[in-house]
Amino acid sequence: MKSLIYRVGADYTDAGGDMHGRLNEDHTFTYLPIPERDDSVSTPKYKEHPMREKIPERLLDNHIHLDPDFKQGTYGDIYVDSEGKKESKGQKLLHFKNKIPLRVVFFSALKDEKGDLRYGFIGQLIATRIKKVDEFNDEMKRKNVHGQRRSGGGDGLSVIAMSNKNDSKSGRFSKFIEFASFRNNSYRVLPELIEKWGGWSSKNGYCQRGGPWTPGNHRKFEEWLDEKLEEKSIHILQSNW
Repeated sequence: MKSLIYRVGADYTDAGGDMHGRLNEDHTFTYLPIPERDDSVSTPKYKEHPMREKIPERLLDNHIHLDPDFKQGTYGDIYVDSEGKKESKGQKLLHFKNKIPLRVVFFSALKDEKGDLRYGFIGQLIATRIKKVDEFNDEMKRKNVHGQRRSGGGDGLSVIAMSNKNDSKSGRFSKFIEFASFRNNSYRVLPELIEKWGGWSSKNGYCQRGGPWTPGNHRKFEEWLDEKLEEKSIHILQSNW
């Protein structure tokens, strides 16, 4: 199975909400998505999030851009912007439309108890359907924030990947799997993992911005990730927090 790797979640950029999710000492964590810009969506607001006491007051009444949605088993991204320019994140997802199943793996930069940033995998989606928003019916659109935009009509510029209903292999990981460190002025995949995975699609393991990324050898990456899930007794949860 091919793998496509995305960075998700809040960060210190304006679009990311100027905040980070929380990593605990035992490697359990709290997933904190970025803010949503469309008030017509039905996702929860930050005042309903478990980390609400740590969230800037200005964002408490803001809807959460709940993407990926581990409860619904969906992930969406823009494939073309409002001016018609192609967007790489959605374009790469759309590339796999007829090459399913696809293992979509997610990582975040979380703050540990010392206040340090740590990069690690937080969940996955075994996608069995990848379509443009307008190709889904209304019921399916509502399962992802990109489909909820414009009062339920969808933003029309996005692609959504979905897993099978009640798929036990799709969801949030019960524990964080660290895979990167800060070196050469940015966060990069650990050298020993680049070797184990047969490479990384960005130079010198860069993973701080951009993406999505692919491993050099999909089979080796899949075997490594499955081994980590078993070794660390990590459960796959169909919940967001």
